[in-house]
Amino acid sequence: MAEIKIEKKKPVWPWILLIVVILAIVAFIIYQNQSSDGFNDDYDDDYSGVEIENDNDDTLYEDNAIYDTIRNDEYGTAAMTALMESMRDSVRFGTDSTYTKTALKSLVQLTVFKARAYDVESNAALTNLEQYAESSVSTDSRMDKSDKLQTQLKKVSDDVVKIIEALQPKANLAAAAVTNLKNTASKISNTTALSKQQATLQTFFRQAHDILHDLQS
Repeated sequence: MAEIKIEKKKPVWPWILLIVVILAIVAFIIYQNQSSDGFNDDYDDDYSGVEIENDNDDTLYEDNAIYDTIRNDEYGTAAMTALMESMRDSVRFGTDSTYTKTALKSLVQLTVFKARAYDVESNAALTNLEQYAESSVSTDSRMDKSDKLQTQLKKVSDDVVKIIEALQPKANLAAAAVTNLKNTASKISNTTALSKQQATLQTFFRQAHDILHDLQS
């Protein structure tokens, strides 16, 4: 009598497990998309009322907190980079008006940034520097007798020193470094042509750069 072979049925559970895994993957993808959409909705809600400056008008950021954050970031990064670049060609201090004013503005922006980072109390010197930080730099590179840049540089350098002195106790700045900077600034004359004060200007910018660069903020 011939033996009848009975084939065993293949188990169904591997297929069930595969379907469960596929459903889990699909559910995960849907959840991720929903989370991303929710984040974008929240982002749009948070920033929908903020006006960004454009080329067509003079509108600035309505949200002062956001504006200050963006502006401070600019002062903390671009200003330091620009100042470091100026130090590489410091022989132009006092001979190139635009170059000197650009370096001075970078120094002022960096000083303002550090003052805010260390919560320096608002005062006349800081207000002056904030206004100067927002000013435009002319493109006139001539240095002649009618140029009053030396007067401006004298005033601004004195204000920079005042803010760094205010930073000294807050940031534990070395007293000797601050004193040396103050002494150098006192040698800057508002009546002598800057072309005759190159060495003093080079020293002042270098000392101020070194002090601000070492501050962690």
